[in-house]
Amino acid sequence: MNQSSAVRVARRLRSHLLLAPVMVSVLVVSPALAQVESPDTQSADNADSVGSPHNPNTIVVTAQRREQDPQDIGVAITTLGGEALASLGVTDSTDIDSQVPNLVIDPIAGSGTQPVVFLRGVGLNDFSLNNSGPVGLYFDDIYLSSFSSQNFLLFDLQRVEVLRGPQGTLYGKNTTGGAINYISNPPTHYFDGYVQGSIVEFGGYEIEGAVGGPITEGVNARIAVARHFADGFFVNELTGKRSNGTDLWALRAFLEMEPSPDARLLVRFRADINDTPFSQYERYETIDPATGVACSTDQSLAGQCVDALGYRDTTGRYRGNFDREERIDREVYGLSVKGEFALGNVDLTSITSYEEGQNFLPEDSDGSPLQLLAINVGAKTETFTQELRLSGESDRLNWIVGGYYLDERIRQNQTADLFRELRSTVAALAPMTNPGGFDPLGTVLGAPISFSRHKNLQNSQSLAIFGRVEFALTDQLTVIGGLRYTKEEKELRSEALFEETAFTLPLYDVDLDYSDDDISGNIAINYRPDPDLLLYASYSKGFKSGGFNGGFLLRPEELGPFGSEQLHAYEAGAKWSLPGYIGYVNLTSFYYDYSDLQVFTLANTGGVPATVLDNAANAEIYGAEAELFLNPFDNLNATFSFGYLESELVDFVSAGISQAGNRLPRTPEITFSGAVSYKADLSEQLFLKPSINFTYTDHHFFLTENQPLAAQDSYWLVNGEMAIGSDHGWQLVGFVKNLFDVEYNANINDLSDLGFYQIIVGAPRTFGVRARMDF
Repeated sequence: MNQSSAVRVARRLRSHLLLAPVMVSVLVVSPALAQVESPDTQSADNADSVGSPHNPNTIVVTAQRREQDPQDIGVAITTLGGEALASLGVTDSTDIDSQVPNLVIDPIAGSGTQPVVFLRGVGLNDFSLNNSGPVGLYFDDIYLSSFSSQNFLLFDLQRVEVLRGPQGTLYGKNTTGGAINYISNPPTHYFDGYVQGSIVEFGGYEIEGAVGGPITEGVNARIAVARHFADGFFVNELTGKRSNGTDLWALRAFLEMEPSPDARLLVRFRADINDTPFSQYERYETIDPATGVACSTDQSLAGQCVDALGYRDTTGRYRGNFDREERIDREVYGLSVKGEFALGNVDLTSITSYEEGQNFLPEDSDGSPLQLLAINVGAKTETFTQELRLSGESDRLNWIVGGYYLDERIRQNQTADLFRELRSTVAALAPMTNPGGFDPLGTVLGAPISFSRHKNLQNSQSLAIFGRVEFALTDQLTVIGGLRYTKEEKELRSEALFEETAFTLPLYDVDLDYSDDDISGNIAINYRPDPDLLLYASYSKGFKSGGFNGGFLLRPEELGPFGSEQLHAYEAGAKWSLPGYIGYVNLTSFYYDYSDLQVFTLANTGGVPATVLDNAANAEIYGAEAELFLNPFDNLNATFSFGYLESELVDFVSAGISQAGNRLPRTPEITFSGAVSYKADLSEQLFLKPSINFTYTDHHFFLTENQPLAAQDSYWLVNGEMAIGSDHGWQLVGFVKNLFDVEYNANINDLSDLGFYQIIVGAPRTFGVRARMDF
C-alpha cells in the first residue's frame, strides 16, 4: 500500500473508532445488562479450556446455544480450533473449507471478493451484492446478511463451527444449507495476548497481535489488530505490475462488563478495510478465427481461438495483458452488544447489532488489453439486527424460544462498458446518429455498443419467531422438535440508463415489492445405547425467501421477483467416542429434496449477455460424510474427513435447453482431507512440531449448464509446516502452501457470448516464515 493509501486507511479507522467509546459509554449505563459466555468455554487450543466428559481435548461448542461437547449433539457439525486453523494456513473466511466434508468456498472474482459458499451442494453463485446465500455466515453471533461483509481476515480466533443442514429453530436467520460460526477469543480475567509476524512469497507480509485482560473489577477488555499485504502472483506483462495479492487491515475490540453475578454484557466493534488491487483473470477463448463460429472444447483448451474482438491470450499461466489496474475499495464496520440475564431458572439473551459497509469492485472483465467489457460493481449497505431468546433446562427438558428481526438497506451503483473498442468505428459509420461514437442501440458486425448504469435501492425486513424443545424420554432416548415462522418483505427501486458525456437515455425506472412467509422446522431423535455412542435421525425443512435480481439488466421484467426455495432434509448419523479418550468417529448420511431451487439462467437483455436468478422446478441431493479424529498420545494429532455427494437437477430449462440430469454447481462427488501433526520434545522447554495437511477435490462444474469449459478436474493440494518453539510461548515456523505447485481454478464464468470464459485461478506454491510470541 502506498503512503496516501495508508493515510486514508488510518483516517477511516480513526473516524470510526472515535465513535466507539461514545456508543460504549451509552450502552454501559443501559439497563439491558446481560450475561456473555464464560471465558472458560475456550478452545482446546488454550491452556485453560474445559474438556468434555468423553474427551478432555474436545473443543466445547455453543452451536445449540448452550455449552456442549460436539459428540453429544445429534447434528452434523465440524469444529476447528484456533491453533488448528493457524496450522492449516487459514487466514481469511474463505479458507476454512479445506478440512470440512462437502464444503466448498471460493472467492467469486479472486482475492478480496465475496465468497461463494456451497455446503452439501446448497449455495448461490451470485456476483450481485443485493442477495444473500442459503448458507448463513455468523461472526461472533452476528448474521452477515450482506455479501460484502463476508470476506474478512481470521485472526485471534477461538474456533469455527460448521453446521450442515437447514437451520433456524435455535437462533439467527433461517437458512436452507447450514450455518458457519466464526468465534473470536473473548476477553479474559487475566492479562494475555500475542504478537505474530510473517514474511510470505510474492512480496507479502502479515502482522497481527492481540492483548486483553482486566481493566478493573468486573470489567475486561481485548483488542486485536491485523495487517496483511502481498503484491500477488499474477503479472501484467504490459506494465510489469503484480496482482491477485492482498492489502487488508482489520481490528476487533471487545469490552466485557459483569455488574453482578447474574448479569454480563459484551460490546464488540469490528473494522475490516480492503484496498487490494482487483484480481486479474485468465481466459478460454471460444471463437474460431477462420470461420467466426464457436470453437470446439478441444480448440479452446488448446488456445486456438479468439474473443469477439479477435484477441487471443498467449502469455501463459499467471500472466496476461491488461488495460485496467484498479483497486477494490471495501470498508465494513460493525458494533454489537450481546447480553444475558440469569432470571432464576430462565436465561434471557439479547443480541443487538449494526453493520455498515461500502464495496467497490472495478473489474477488467475481458482480461485483455482491449476494451471489450469492463464493469464496476458498487454498493453501500446498512444492516440492523435484533435477537431475543429465552431458554431453560431441567433434568429432562431443554427449551428455547426467541425472535429475530433484520432491517437492511442496500444501495447499488454499477456500470457496464461494452465494446468501447468499437465506438470510434460506429461513429465513423454513422456520425450523425452516433454523436461521440455512442450508439446504445446500434451494432458493428452484430456487436452491441453500450455504456449502461444500473442503480438499485433495496429495503429488506425479516421478522421471525422460533422455538425448540429437547426432551429426554429415558436416559438413552431424547426427542427434539422445533418450529420457525418467518415473514420477509423487500422493496426495490431500480433505474437503468445508457449514459455518455453528451447525453443519457433512460431505459426504465421502476418500483417493485415482494413479500413471503413460511413455517419451517425440524424433528429429531437421539439414542445413546452406550455412553460413548450416539445415534440420531432427523427431518428438517429449510426456507429461503425470494427477491430481486440486481445485475446488469436492460429490461425491467428481468428484475424479478424470483420466488422462495424450500429444502426438505432427511439425515441419520452416528457419533462414536473411542475408548481411552483417543479420538472419535462420526458418520452421516443425508437426502435433500429441493423445491423451487434458485439458480442462474440466461436472460435475453437485448443482445447484452446476462444471467438472472430464477426458480428451477426441483433438484435432488444425497450423500454421506465421515470424520475421524485421533489423539492416541499427547503429542500426536490426526484428523481425516471424507465427503460423498450426488446432485441432480430434476427439471429445469434455461435458454430453451433442458438441464435435467445436470449436476448442481460446486458439487464434487468426492472430497477427502486430512491433517497430521507431531510434537517432538527436544528438551524440557524446546520442541519441534512438523505438520502436514492435504485436500482432495473431485471433478466439478462451476455452473448449472455443466459446460466442459466451466469445469475443474480433480486435484490434490498439500500444505506443510515445521515449527520450533518453547513452552515459554515463542515459535518460529517455516511453511509452504500448495507444496506440489498444482494448477487449479477457483471459479470460471461463462461470457461466451463475447467469445471467452473468465478463469479465476488458484494460488501457486507459496513459501513463508512466521514468528509468534504468546504472553
